Amino acid sequence: LGGCISTHYLINDDANTPFSGAVTYGTPMNPVMTTKPFKERLWGLYDWGLGLSLNLKVRKVLPQLQKHCSKEKGEIFRKGLYDESFRLTAFDENMIAPMFGYKNAMDYYKHGTVSGLLHKITRCPTMFLEGNDDPLMIPESFPRDEIAKNPNLLLALTNNGGHCCHLTHSERKVFGLAALDWISWFFPSSSWFAGPIIDFFDTIERQHLVREQGQNKSAL
Repeated sequence: LGGCISTHYLINDDANTPFSGAVTYGTPMNPVMTTKPFKERLWGLYDWGLGLSLNLKVRKVLPQLQKHCSKEKGEIFRKGLYDESFRLTAFDENMIAPMFGYKNAMDYYKHGTVSGLLHKITRCPTMFLEGNDDPLMIPESFPRDEIAKNPNLLLALTNNGGHCCHLTHSERKVFGLAALDWISWFFPSSSWFAGPIIDFFDTIERQHLVREQGQNKSAL
């Protein structure tokens, strides 16, 4: 929930933020709403796949983790990794929640939710880049009306894009033969999400330059 953490910073420290602009990408704005569909979509494929990958990575560092926590907490982590389900939602329940002091995974998701709080972002122009077909979310979880009412926010919602993908087709010539290189069209090789993000920051920068030039003229 990295995007949620960044957004919560903008929400909670709005008056003191040093940032002139921000973008979050693939942010689950309402994880409470999306958890059930996420667990059920494609028979839980994403839940199992992401959870298994994360579980195996954390197992490698479990001994180091246990050195920096109580014996009881270390045993909770061990059981969470070896005795519980490999699902990502189970990882949140048995690892993330106890690690950071939440009652359970749902309590963690509730504290991570940013929907309903976005009106508090009043100083930092912020863009949320999302894919309407993101398998980790559902279309109803995007707070369209709330964002539309805040002039500091922009929801860039594409029909396709998945979760942090937004792939474009490859222009590489795989074989070097015109009769065969059309095959490369089926192998997307790059993401285009960086383009609109840079455009957003570039627009903010130009606005600051115009504002500064106007202030300089007034001073003269």
